[in-house]
Amino acid sequence: MISPWHTPGHGKNLFAQFVFKFVIWSGKQFTTANDYITRHLVKIKLILAQESEETRKMLEIYARHSQGKATPEEVKKARRQFVDIVKTASIGFYALLPFTLLTIPVFVRLGRRFGIEILPTSFSHLVPKDSKQPIKNINGEEKQS
Repeated sequence: MISPWHTPGHGKNLFAQFVFKFVIWSGKQFTTANDYITRHLVKIKLILAQESEETRKMLEIYARHSQGKATPEEVKKARRQFVDIVKTASIGFYALLPFTLLTIPVFVRLGRRFGIEILPTSFSHLVPKDSKQPIKNINGEEKQS
């Protein structure tokens, strides 16, 4: 009896060919996904580096403010950065919740409905304030539907 995975006359095993092609295909998919993830992690690293620099400036302003040497505009800028730090921490908390891909967009939209912006300013360009605008990816390009 001839196996259904064996091609008569060719001596090749169809199942082995299928497995080989699947392994090659999945390797390409993994490489593509790995490149995609790496690009986006680099973007997030740059955003967090920007936040780190802004936080350092905030601490310098607060140090000058404690000595009475900071202007009111600088203090306002430092307070906005402090609010951004709190927002970043809250996003980190939401990221720990189950179904993160659903919870964060829901919280962002609910917050905006009630006039509360929960995204830090460095991330706010990713989600448009007007729901009619297209959502942008981390590169600032329109997201493909």
